[in-house]
Amino acid sequence: MFILGIIIVVVVAAIAVSGAIYISISERREREQHKREQEDRKNTAAAGREQERTGWREFYKSVGLGADHEDIKVRVYSPKAYCEQVDGESKVAKEDGFIAVLKAYKHSEDGWHEIPPDWAVEYLELQQEDYEADGAHGSLLLRNLPRGVPSSVRDVLDS
Repeated sequence: MFILGIIIVVVVAAIAVSGAIYISISERREREQHKREQEDRKNTAAAGREQERTGWREFYKSVGLGADHEDIKVRVYSPKAYCEQVDGESKVAKEDGFIAVLKAYKHSEDGWHEIPPDWAVEYLELQQEDYEADGAHGSLLLRNLPRGVPSSVRDVLDS
């Protein structure tokens, strides 16, 4: 009977210790998750302020299905902001029918990498009459916006 009592005490102590360990681990995970969420909100707010100042917007598009899908980041510039970025080298003008300039990026293990304009055309399913490639700067000059462009992107072009 004494040995049974000792076994019960050891089992109860083991359960209490494992419960305490579980609680401390889960609380640490929650704190880390909360910290990441706060940093993400700060980064998102900072990116929004930067976008307001620089005259461009970003949006993301998933391409493909299942395990073969890829995420594409698309940055759309107003013609004026784009000319400022490339030091006035580009001749983007509304008189030529261009309403925006687009650059696309593909995600890899190293981060976001710019993709060539002809790949962006395929990913975004642009029609030949909707764009002209600016190979010197790796961008697409747009006459019409691609399908699925968020309204926040349209806002930067109207201002």
